Amino acid sequence: MLILFLFKRQKQFTDKEKDMKRDDAEILREVQKNTEMAMKAIDTISDKVYDDDLAVQLSKQALKYSEIHNKALDRILEGKAEPYRTNHVSQMMLVGGIHSNTLLNTSTSHIAELMIQGSSRGITDMCKSLNHHERADHTSLEIAKELMDFEEKNIERLKKYL
Repeated sequence: MLILFLFKRQKQFTDKEKDMKRDDAEILREVQKNTEMAMKAIDTISDKVYDDDLAVQLSKQALKYSEIHNKALDRILEGKAEPYRTNHVSQMMLVGGIHSNTLLNTSTSHIAELMIQGSSRGITDMCKSLNHHERADHTSLEIAKELMDFEEKNIERLKKYL
């Protein structure tokens, strides 16, 4: 019974994506996932930031992540594809990891290091997605590239807090 349900669900998913290539949808969902995790990380860590400059930097990052997320969502909805669904277990693990990593050390340097690690992971995940979905069109690739460029700039900006 469960297999039949999953098959029907997969068929509905593929039918919806006829307007948008599967590779485009997958890349845009990865952008959504990446930006949602970044926004959740910033939201979680913000209470532990005592450096005003770093707090402003993280707020600016959260706004830009939101902007990129919305671009990807708009493009997915235009293509009538299924948007990314938040994985609550992954988000709980992220929040728990941040709390455990900042339990004994909430220094500006440590928080910057955690954010740099997150941005590096985001770049790696996007590279993997781009390598696995080579037939995506220019618009999807442009959004993914914008996110990756933003992540690289974030790393450079955060290095001064180390």
